Amino acid sequence: AVLAPAGLWGLAVSKDKDDEEAGVVVDAVLAGGAAAAAGVKPGDRLLTVGGRWTDSVADTFRAAGRVKPGKDAA
Repeated sequence: AVLAPAGLWGLAVSKDKDDEEAGVVVDAVLAGGAAAAAGVKPGDRLLTVGGRWTDSVADTFRAAGRVKPGKDAA
């Protein structure tokens, strides 16, 4: 599987090992990137990408890699 690098989405996410809440935390959003255009902000909790669950950084990259270019990733 090819995983989409964070640069394509314009965001960086993390999940602490002790974090039991659903989703991942957005650490950074690059100005002018797709995440910024969608209104994502640092500190937001990302639960899904393209309708797929994102409960780890690996889940997030797998989900991002399945979104087709030009499609809504909500």
